[in-house]
Amino acid sequence: MGIVYALAAVGQLRVAGHLDVAQEHFISAGVMRRLAASFDAAGHARGGRHVIIGLAPGAIHEIATLAFATMLRRAGLRVTYLGPDLPVPSWVQAVGTTHPDAVVIGAPRTADTRAASDSINGPAPRPLLPTASMAPTTPSPAGSSQHLVDVTLVFFEELDELA
Repeated sequence: MGIVYALAAVGQLRVAGHLDVAQEHFISAGVMRRLAASFDAAGHARGGRHVIIGLAPGAIHEIATLAFATMLRRAGLRVTYLGPDLPVPSWVQAVGTTHPDAVVIGAPRTADTRAASDSINGPAPRPLLPTASMAPTTPSPAGSSQHLVDVTLVFFEELDELA
């Protein structure tokens, strides 16, 4: 069972009243600790393409975005994970300072998609980069998982075009 399905099941149990918010947060915190350890264990690529990844302004649900960052790092990319709730000026500064090959802005909830779009299309000039916004297309676990796969494929296709 994939992490997306497992966490969707936890969310459904909470909504159904079978889990308390504290129990859901306890499970999520455990998953985050394991993901962070996996991200660190994947090592740091010394060369190759550089990707900056983080969450849109106001977005705080990190699990899917950190899982994606871990996958990218395991694929051999240099990954800088910036974390949750990154304001647009901070995105602009990070991109302007590090000059990454690509940017991934996580928007785990439908409500986060506007902020992700503002981060991508904001008023400040940015380099032309492949940018993926990870946002759910449907509320179902299967739809969210498929969207992550779609974003991953598009991201790698665009990154290959830079070569």
